[in-house]
Amino acid sequence: MEENTRKQNHYFRNTFLFIPFVLLALFISDRFLLQSVDMTLLKKQRSEYLSNLDKDSPIEIGVVWPLFLEEGDNYFKEGVLFALKTLNKDKLLGRKIEAIFRDDEGEIEKAKVIASEFATNKNIVAVIAHDDITLAIPASITYEYSGIIMISPAVSSPNFTKINFDYIFRNTPSDIIIGQELAVMAKRLNFKKIAVVNSRETYAESLSEVFIAQSLKSNLDVIYNKKYNKGEAEFLKILNTLSPRSNYSIDYDAIFVAGNAKDVSRLISKAREKGIYAPFITGDLLDSPELLKIGKDAENTIVATIYNSELISEELQDFKIKFKKEYNILPDTWAIQGYDAMMLLAEAIKNAQSLNPSLIASQLKYMNNFKSITGTYSLTPKGDTLNKKVYFKVVKNKKFEYINIE
Repeated sequence: MEENTRKQNHYFRNTFLFIPFVLLALFISDRFLLQSVDMTLLKKQRSEYLSNLDKDSPIEIGVVWPLFLEEGDNYFKEGVLFALKTLNKDKLLGRKIEAIFRDDEGEIEKAKVIASEFATNKNIVAVIAHDDITLAIPASITYEYSGIIMISPAVSSPNFTKINFDYIFRNTPSDIIIGQELAVMAKRLNFKKIAVVNSRETYAESLSEVFIAQSLKSNLDVIYNKKYNKGEAEFLKILNTLSPRSNYSIDYDAIFVAGNAKDVSRLISKAREKGIYAPFITGDLLDSPELLKIGKDAENTIVATIYNSELISEELQDFKIKFKKEYNILPDTWAIQGYDAMMLLAEAIKNAQSLNPSLIASQLKYMNNFKSITGTYSLTPKGDTLNKKVYFKVVKNKKFEYINIE
């Protein structure tokens, strides 16, 4: 166990030492590419223009998301639109807010093109953008240097805020928090021996490393740790090792798995085919209909979530009723996150009493006890959330049920 702990901690340190170098290279390369546009001038022009904006002009907010997602998979756009409807009843600083929607289609080049488009539009005060770290970091460099505030509702990777930019924020907990909470939850559910499997993706690797580190601190035994390639079809080496049909030397209580929703869902289905019926534990990326699509194979899978629809909160329940009346659906996690991001931004604008992005960013950096519809949280000067609660759900009878581990 001691040797295993040293090995895991060594790997954990090496991973997080390596990542900043990758980020630095990306930062330098993107900064070089931006020299063709005078970002300093754009930033100054934006600040001056927005500070003296005509009183009848709207507040323009860019919204970038993979809007191609199938109906029923994600109601992020509806959440943003519902926030606009709420805010525009009374107006903000006497102005209406207008959202400019763009679809990044999950592609990094499209995200960069959209970021450049917004950067050269001095009307844009802020963007609510991206559900993927590989898109968010390059785009954030453009937004930072052109003086546009960016709030990500979904990017949980610790790397997103490592550069300590002034205009970059998120309204979701980082993987450091989520990974730690998942390990604490595993301990409370009396799992003792954990197998860890993750894809070779930034999100999956960072979440797994945090989970492993916290598991070892909590005296859980991480008895297996292997990686798979994104898009892998059969996961033969991993599943043959873990299957009780072919290998009885590994004894475990649960399997932690991290990766994108499609890969993890497929891995769980393939595991069931191999006779693996241990519970799976995974991150908030699987707080998704994608997991439920695999039917009974998903049974007993535990996922992290940042939205508890059963909270005893008059404000939340009232929101759900009004949202369903408007769209004929109940809000999902991403509807909540889209709504929350817009309301958080509006609160900062109201507190700043200005459309100057620098003044708004200062309000976000020191935002204390923001009252969202799901609870109160704060932001740190680095742009991270503080005290935003993480919840857990388990699949039972082909649907999610919340777990109470208090």
